[in-house]
Amino acid sequence: MGKDLFKNYFNGLEKELEIGNFTEHSFRPILKNLIQSIDKDIVAINEPQRIESGAPDFLITNSNFPTGYIETKKVGMDLDEVEENEQLTRYRQGISNLVLTNYTEFRWYSSGTLILSVEIATVNKNKLNIRPKQYDDFLQLIRGFLVSFARIDTPEELAKGMATYGIYIKRELQQLLKQSKKNVNSLRQQLEGFRLILLEELTEDQLSDMYAQTICYGLFAARISIPEKDVLTRHNSSDVIPKTNPFLRKMFNQIVGPELHDNIIWIVDDLVKLLNSTDINKVLISSNEDPIVHFYETFLSYYDASIKTLRGVYFTPKQVVSYMVKSVDTILKNNFKLEDGLADSSLITNKNDKKLHRVQILDPATGTGTFLNEIINEIYKSFEGNEGMWSGYVFKHLLPRLYGFELLMAPYTVSHMNLSLRLQKSGYDLSNDERLRVYLTNSLEEAHEMIQQPLFSYWLAEEANAAREIKSEVPVMVVIGNPPYFGDSANNNEWIKSLVQDYYSVDNKPLNESNTKWLQDDYVKFIRFGQWRIEQTGTGILAFITNHAYLDNATFRGMRNNLMKSFDEIFVLNLHGNARKQEKTPEGATDENVFDIEQGVAITFFIKHNSKISERPAIYYSDLWGKQTEKYNFLENNDLSSTDWVRINPIEPHYLFVPHDTSNYGEYKNGWKMTEIFNVYSNGIVTARDHFTINWSPDEVMNKIIDFVKLDPESARDKYELRNDVRDWKVQLAQKDVIDSKLNPELIKPIMYRPFDIRYTYYTGNSRGFLCMPRKKVMDNLVRGSNIALITSRLTKGETFKHAYVSRTITDAALLSSKTSNNAFVFPLHLIDNDDSVLINDLVPHHNFNHKFLEDIENKLDIKFVKRKRINKKEFAAKDVLGYIYALLHSNGFRYRYNEYLIRDYPYIPITSNNDLFFRLSELGIQLVDLHLLENQVNIVTKFPIVGTNKIEKIVYKTENNNIGRIYINKKQYFENVDKEVWSYDIGGYQVCEKWLKNRKHRVLSYEDLLHYQKVVSMIKESIQLGYRIDDVIELNGGWPIQ
Repeated sequence: MGKDLFKNYFNGLEKELEIGNFTEHSFRPILKNLIQSIDKDIVAINEPQRIESGAPDFLITNSNFPTGYIETKKVGMDLDEVEENEQLTRYRQGISNLVLTNYTEFRWYSSGTLILSVEIATVNKNKLNIRPKQYDDFLQLIRGFLVSFARIDTPEELAKGMATYGIYIKRELQQLLKQSKKNVNSLRQQLEGFRLILLEELTEDQLSDMYAQTICYGLFAARISIPEKDVLTRHNSSDVIPKTNPFLRKMFNQIVGPELHDNIIWIVDDLVKLLNSTDINKVLISSNEDPIVHFYETFLSYYDASIKTLRGVYFTPKQVVSYMVKSVDTILKNNFKLEDGLADSSLITNKNDKKLHRVQILDPATGTGTFLNEIINEIYKSFEGNEGMWSGYVFKHLLPRLYGFELLMAPYTVSHMNLSLRLQKSGYDLSNDERLRVYLTNSLEEAHEMIQQPLFSYWLAEEANAAREIKSEVPVMVVIGNPPYFGDSANNNEWIKSLVQDYYSVDNKPLNESNTKWLQDDYVKFIRFGQWRIEQTGTGILAFITNHAYLDNATFRGMRNNLMKSFDEIFVLNLHGNARKQEKTPEGATDENVFDIEQGVAITFFIKHNSKISERPAIYYSDLWGKQTEKYNFLENNDLSSTDWVRINPIEPHYLFVPHDTSNYGEYKNGWKMTEIFNVYSNGIVTARDHFTINWSPDEVMNKIIDFVKLDPESARDKYELRNDVRDWKVQLAQKDVIDSKLNPELIKPIMYRPFDIRYTYYTGNSRGFLCMPRKKVMDNLVRGSNIALITSRLTKGETFKHAYVSRTITDAALLSSKTSNNAFVFPLHLIDNDDSVLINDLVPHHNFNHKFLEDIENKLDIKFVKRKRINKKEFAAKDVLGYIYALLHSNGFRYRYNEYLIRDYPYIPITSNNDLFFRLSELGIQLVDLHLLENQVNIVTKFPIVGTNKIEKIVYKTENNNIGRIYINKKQYFENVDKEVWSYDIGGYQVCEKWLKNRKHRVLSYEDLLHYQKVVSMIKESIQLGYRIDDVIELNGGWPIQ
């Protein structure tokens, strides 16, 4: 529902207003187009047949079913007056679903009661003052009106209707909670109960959202459970919720019972009417598998699609779940010698002489119950021919050992519905009072008993206490599921954080990582929880599908090291599908995700045979590439036993869970790591709003910030399209930062934005100001332009290592790659003085090198480091070291030989003991540095011969002859005499010649732009030749490895 819909509507209104001499009829075609544009099944019939209460202007039908009427009045007419006249009184009494409008204000009445009023514009002297912030409210009003009494028989229509009412409920609850800060009500008490028992950081908005979803889905559950011929009401809804979920029955009676606030009663009653007008059987049979779960996903997409992203409420594909469940069954049979696998009903005796089932199963992030449902399916298959024994088995040997934990109310409700229906279909008698052991609890909270709570909190505490026993007392043997992936985890309690601390060291040494944020991702915490739970049992299986970043990312090396100590066997099936890394199959084809997400995933089985610490686990790996359907087909028809595995041998320091060639790792590691060479370094600048903060000229920056601070925050947001605030960048804080700096022109600084692409920004050095993360400690060393920084990446995922560059200016994080994992890291050559204000003069520069690194060079080459320009080859200076490093980073031999390691961590630089080689490489490297800084004169090799607009429209490279061609910027104009090798030259993840032009698409190139681009082309050609010369020098001095 884009802005064009409203743009067309207002354009139509304004044209009629300009003409003048209009009536209310003049605008009806415009309104009709607006209403019918909202949904393809909506028809607005102008002047329909008269009804008993009169002749409203429009009859609205939804899928040919009459849904309500719209009465229009003259543009700008006061609707307060209209509302009280005889006609509207008659309409409100006789029409159950009505909208009154003067074309700019819309009022929706249900059974005569005003439900919602939205004003999307005001009129003053035939001029419209448009209010874009009201667009969403208008759409919610219209959607509520459209679904109010339509006959529904598809999941999509029901989901739309439920979502509309859910949004109304959420908004009303938010208002009630705000009011309760002054006058405590039952809703406020319930919020405090949830905070105490379930989630300490639960906000008012989150509770409102949770309750809104629960009311919607609880009523849906009741509608499914009630006989088709009976009528659902708000009052009988809790009575028909299955007894398998006693907590939900109690809670639902509490939140929709007698204490339901008057502001919400009408919404819930209308939602009940919607469900009663639904053919529930048609809705459920429209999906072949898990209709309850599929419908929840559909509902979420209309209610708030972002919830799926933020909370990981993704429907796990049945094929993925099937593969994992079958594999766990296979492991139990083959590795643990349990003949019945998941169906095993054998008992063991615990330390208190209590008989317990051996195969206890837990899904700690149950969601909608997909894994538990599939486990029931898999076990049921083994009862073929013995169906008469099924109910007795379920009651005695299945329900008592099948557990689920879920933190979110709505998925918790869905899971109970899903599992109850599955058991009912299998023939199990749900009239038994045996509850499903799926609990509303936080898996990542430490187990402790809750006592002496108020009534509502007491019910929550009952759930928490039951879950506590499972966490701490039940010897869970199988932990399985799809935990959420969320980097900004809200699960910050001390217990799970202390467990995850085990991942912050490797081989008993600290990680020493500057950014450990991703070790706090929810999926990492769930892996740690599952690991802990299996360790408590002493034996078992942890089977998860998760984000696959932990398999080879350097930050997770402590995690991998720790897991290797806990488990005896590990099987990793990498499902890939990482759109962020633009993963391709080995054949070069597109690789698709098994989920509809960008993040690649992997299935991992961690197997522990006994309670001893593993000395050297057996680790197996397999790839699954291809299209989504191909992956589904494999997973559906295979399990762990039929998958082709290769054994891998993770070694220090990274302990990678992926295959890699380590034959020359020893020689590579003998070098110096970039972070050990330099003392001070950081990531590049993160602006958070490039399109606003990065500009083409100093004047553009100045004009923008002057205007920016004059506007109120919301006007500034709209004018500059700044989107919603985020934690580290807010419009108000950006304005304050600029104002506090007194709009100082001296703070306008050049910034190396992309290779050979200098722009301008406003640099105050303050974090969370105009720039999100300005990296003051490092960038202050570059603001004067007399310093040099070496720039490289820590990771080069999905790219070949070509990530080496230099800059004299402050530098953007995405300088070398658009992928955040491959961000640029900046290593200044010199540092500012201790007073943090003045760069030490060139005579006595304060270098940024680790003194031990310099000592290693001195010892190997028998030369002395000097803090000035060297005068002979018995000494060396900072720029000599920079040249040596830069030459190696641009060596084709270095990049090829050590590619396996360069993609996973900062480069290691080998130090030669050959003086001639050191200084020769240094000289070539300095030439490269000067070239890339555009401080060397170059011979222009390309021409721009055709007169034209100079506007970049379509960029195309065409080979003319002998691999020499033209770079076209539009149909007519081009740069000629450009080698194909030059055109293809990359720095980092960017093809430089193409990227520079693409960043200026639709701009007109000035004389200076054209000359600069010619220099870039010529510079690249010389850089390529210098790369070859570097390789030749290395070969002439003994080749690789460097000695």
